[in-house]
Amino acid sequence: MPGEDVAAALAAAADLAREGLGSVLTQLGEQVTSREEAAGVRDHYLRVLEEIRQRQLPTEISVKLTHLGLDLNPKACLQDLLALAARAAAVGSFLWIDMEESRYVDPTLELFQAVRAAHAGVGVCLQAYLRRTPADLEALLPLAPAIRLVKGAYNEPPDVALPKKRDVDGAYAVLAGRLLQRAAQGEARAVFGTHDLGLLARLRQRALATCCMAFAPPSSARSTAKEFPSVSWSAMGRTGSRGTCGGSPNDRRMCGLW
Repeated sequence: MPGEDVAAALAAAADLAREGLGSVLTQLGEQVTSREEAAGVRDHYLRVLEEIRQRQLPTEISVKLTHLGLDLNPKACLQDLLALAARAAAVGSFLWIDMEESRYVDPTLELFQAVRAAHAGVGVCLQAYLRRTPADLEALLPLAPAIRLVKGAYNEPPDVALPKKRDVDGAYAVLAGRLLQRAAQGEARAVFGTHDLGLLARLRQRALATCCMAFAPPSSARSTAKEFPSVSWSAMGRTGSRGTCGGSPNDRRMCGLW
């Protein structure tokens, strides 16, 4: 998010809200080395959610599990996630769980499913370049999940992640198509995050054909086009930030920076 502190991020979120755009906030950081640090991260997000409530912002939060101490104590990390999900629900927000290196995929999905069993307002990120992701997506679809699909940026070996851009692009398109099918049936919330605006434009055309709705593409996120409420566009790579534009669960456009 633009700015160096919470106040600046919330001010930017308020500016976006005045234009009818929602936002996603995250505190940068991962792999904390003590439970005290992890508890501090949890409390930080609880305070942010309270600010979201007080300011009545259409804003969501996104967390990395190693920032909440996954490496130190997975059970405590789960309890922190449950606390954040409960608070997000209470203030009308939403909790996103980021994906990290491939070695964290299994514990991340396990904790996501545990929190999702207790709270509907939680989603998870999947990385298209990982060879395992098609199977992971299929395993999650029965939950009617919220999925933020990204290409993936961690340095992984070729037997774990696709090494060629064209293959990653192809995998992304296939996974996005699957998500669009389920979103069109009201059985998923699909969020597409990528620097590749050409890919997003192609996905928009596919969404029009699949969902028979009108979408606002990243280059015209402030247009008045009606959007399908279960699909969000993520136009990553704005100056100094990464952002999303699209539809939120309650039919607000999202322009999130995380």
